Amino acid sequence: MSRDRPELRRLGSSFVSLHLDADAASRCVTRAEGKAPILTLDAGQTHVSITAAGETVTRGHVEFAYTLLATVNDYLIECERIMFARQDAAEQIPFTDVGGDVDDAGEGMPRAA
Repeated sequence: MSRDRPELRRLGSSFVSLHLDADAASRCVTRAEGKAPILTLDAGQTHVSITAAGETVTRGHVEFAYTLLATVNDYLIECERIMFARQDAAEQIPFTDVGGDVDDAGEGMPRAA
């Protein structure tokens, strides 16, 4: 982020990398009328909360939320692409049972007893 916005380097910003596993979670906490919602991300022992500064939601916060939504969608699309490519590659390897029989479609066939 500081590469795109050099002014952040001068502000002493923090950078967090979250390495996600199956236990990672995210949620939106809604609060009393008029208070900004809180987006939370949990990964291992790391917990991140994102909310509007000063509790006031502005047009800028809404624009940020749309940008975040688009970025998360891009992340999802890339994760799906990688996962489906791996699944496709795994499915193209013919399954061979212990006896070595493979059917015409490359599927492993159990032997008749």
